[in-house]
Formats: sequence, structure tokens, C-alpha cells
Amino acid sequence: MSRVTIFLTMCLISTSSLYATTYNSAWNNTNGGYWDDNNNWLPQIVPDNDDPDIFIVTINNSGNPEIKITMEESRTISQLQCWGNVFLWSDLFNYPRLEIVGGLQNYGGLDIEQLEVAAGGISNSAVLYIEAVRLYGYISNSSAATLDIEDSDIEGDIINYGIIESFDTELEGEITNNAGARISVRDKFIVETNDSGLGGNINNQGILMALPSSHFWAEDTFANSGFIKLWGGLRGENEFINNTGGTINGYGGIAGGTLTNAGTIIANGGGLELFATASAVVNDGTIICKPGAMIYLTALGTPGDPQNNGYLEINAQATLTADMSLHNNTGAEIYLAGGTLAAPTIHQANGALLTGQGNITGNIIIADNGSIEFTGPSNVFGDVGIGTDAALEVRDGTTIVTGDIINNGTIHMIGGRLICQGTFTNNGTITWEAGPNSNPVDMNLDGQVDLIDFAGFADNWLWQADWRN
Repeated sequence: MSRVTIFLTMCLISTSSLYATTYNSAWNNTNGGYWDDNNNWLPQIVPDNDDPDIFIVTINNSGNPEIKITMEESRTISQLQCWGNVFLWSDLFNYPRLEIVGGLQNYGGLDIEQLEVAAGGISNSAVLYIEAVRLYGYISNSSAATLDIEDSDIEGDIINYGIIESFDTELEGEITNNAGARISVRDKFIVETNDSGLGGNINNQGILMALPSSHFWAEDTFANSGFIKLWGGLRGENEFINNTGGTINGYGGIAGGTLTNAGTIIANGGGLELFATASAVVNDGTIICKPGAMIYLTALGTPGDPQNNGYLEINAQATLTADMSLHNNTGAEIYLAGGTLAAPTIHQANGALLTGQGNITGNIIIADNGSIEFTGPSNVFGDVGIGTDAALEVRDGTTIVTGDIINNGTIHMIGGRLICQGTFTNNGTITWEAGPNSNPVDMNLDGQVDLIDFAGFADNWLWQADWRN
């Protein structure tokens, strides 16, 4: 290229730049109409960036009934601001594309349907409804705003400080629900990684409502530090973690490659399944099974036995079932408040607590120096092994063990009775004493006073007591 040609080209570019125009376009028809009709705009030019000209568009319909603006062609603008009630849509099925280079700011009631929207960010400060939309760009939903998403695909992150209502949403990116904010999910909300492998995370610090038959799924990590009311399903494909301070209440399913609870999970109103696919279900916090509810601890394959390092509570007419052996570890506690605990084997560690009354379905192994305390009528449908220097304490009621008992420690009955329906092997110690709620005359603690009790009284007190010396 000659120097003359280069010089002329530079002059042409410079001359074009001198004539670049920025148009501040405003909608000018309170009855609505077509975007591509220049008569609906001031100035009367259809907003569509045409290098070097750019358009900053304002649609202000404050104080007026909703207007419908129809797009038939794809357009590019530099910025869009909306006030009032605006319905921006296309009646075509080819999804015309509206590209907003500098982003969209909504201050009114904006409804977008059947469009492809590419925005350098969407800031919603009022009410934004999107249905059947393909959206490219992040969304920031302010504390006073409501975002309603229905049957839409989004490529970008969502940061929520307000209210989000979702029905059938797919997101490539991640979503953060901040403290004080709320998300309600109907049908499904799928959060996936983007083409760069980023995102795929759900981070809830506020309130999340997973409505009946809903499914809120993260391809990577689902983390909760807020409150979740559950009537459906939650899943973190790689990891689900309920952090300290996080609470999940309801029924349905919670799943993850790894599933860890450091907060509070409450089964209430039905069955709640805690399901892990890559490692054991781990409880470092609190899990409560309310009256009449059910909890299932399940795993795919053999990733490991469920581990309780925190607190489990099983109330009357409630059931907690583990499909693999349950480990109640040192410092942990299981409280039976009239419910049923079921597992193939329950491993009771030294320094762990298992107290209360109710039913246990499965075998019990009490580790050396460990202990279990039944404080009322209870049933064990399985075998019981009591380790060296371990203790099984039975208080105020009859505990029936349908299987075998091997005692290498101590069986201590305080106002209670232990009945073994299988084989009883005693290599340890058995002690009996009246409890605070026992009839002191009921020597054999069978709940009735008869000749056997008087014979026991004579044997223990009249003939062998120290006072005779």
C-alpha cells in the first residue's frame, strides 16, 4: 500500500469520526406499537447502532397503562432504560435479537417475552418479568426488586438482593441469593457451568423456597448458609453443603457427590432423603426428624457409611433409616424421643451418646468404654454387643432385645428390665437398683408386686443385709 493510500484512508476514518452521532432516543407512543416504526420515536429514527452512530434508548411509560412494543427485526443499541409498564416482545418464533451493549436498567414494570437479549448487564430496581427469553449477560436484582423468570435460558450470573420467582429456568453461570433475599423455585432451576467451565454453583445466604415437585440443581456446588423451605429436590452434583447457620426444613430430597451438614436439617411433613454418590453422608450439625416424618440416609454404590459427628433427634412416630451402617462418633449424640432408628449396624463409639426411648432396628455394637442409655420402654430388633468396660443402661421400663446379647462390660438396670429373646452371653457385670420412678417393693422390677418380690426382699435384706452383723 502506498503512502498516499494510507494517508487518504486515515483521513477518511478521521472524517467519519467527526460525524459520529449519539442519539438519545425516547419512545413516543402511549398506545404502544412497533419498534421498527420511526414514528414511535423521538427523534424519528429507529434505534439501531450503525457505526459510527450509537443509540441510548429511554422508554418512559410512568403513570400510564401497559404499552406493548413489538420487535420484528434484530437491533443493537448502546443502552436501554425503562420506566413504567412496558411489554417488550416479539410475536415471531425466530426470536429477534436485541443487543444492549452498555446494559439494561429497569425502574418500572418491564415484561420481556420471546426475544433473544444480549446485554452488558441487567440492573433491575423494580419488577422484571422474562418469559421464553434467551438472555446473555448477568442480572443484578436489587433489594426492592422482583425478578420473575419463566421458561427461559440465561448465560450469565445472577446476584439477588430482592425476590426471584422462577419456573423452568436454565442458567449457565452461578446464582447468589444474598442475606434478606428470597428465591422461589417451581418446576426446575438448572445451574450449569458455562463454555469456559466456570460457574455451576448455587450459593444461598437468604431464603429459598423449593416448591412442590421442584428441582434446584447445581452442576458443581450447592452451598446453603441461609434458610431453605423444602417441598422438592436440591442437588449439588459435586458437593452439597449445609453450612453452619444454614437451616433446611421440609421434605423431598437433598443430594450431592459429597453431602455434609454443618447446620440444621429438619424433616417435617413427609420423607426426606439425604443421598450421596461419591462419599459418605456426614452430619457435623443437627438433624431432626419431626413426629411422623422420615429421613433416609442413602448412598450410590459403596462410598462409605453415614457418619454422625453432631446431633440426631428422632421423635415419636418418626423414622431415621440408613441403608448402610451408621457410625455415632466420639462427641456425637443420638436422641430417641419415641421414634425408630434403623440401620444394618449402629456403631456406638466411646464418648458418644445414644439416649432416650424408642425402637432400634439393626445390630448395635458398643465400642470399648462406650455407653448407651435407654430411659424408657424400648425395643432392639437385632443383636447387641457390649465392649470391654462399656455400659448398657436401662431405666424406667422394659427393653426387649430380639437377638443375641454378648456382654463384656456392664448392664446396669435402674428401675428397668432387660429381656433377651436370643442367646445371652455374659462375660461382664449386671447390676440392678430401683429407679426414682420405681416402686421400692417391686424387687424384680416387673411392674407388679407379688410373692416373688417378697422372696427377693427376704433374700437381699433379711438374710444377706449388713445390718444382721
